Amino acid sequence: MPPGFTPAVKVPGRPLGGSDASAESVRDELGRLSDAGLVSASLWLPVATEELPDALAWVAEELVSHFSSQ
Repeated sequence: MPPGFTPAVKVPGRPLGGSDASAESVRDELGRLSDAGLVSASLWLPVATEELPDALAWVAEELVSHFSSQ
């Protein structure tokens, strides 16, 4: 769940990056998963439809850009 967004549905289990996720905590967790052998992942963004463009922009700016530069 990107910071600043409210889930549109109940999120099962532990969210990526923890319950109070930040860009840094999500990148850290994805980095540790990568170190353990993860080569691809799908992210579920349980946000309202009207918030989806902003949530995807957050993923692109905070996550994809970070990992694509490595």
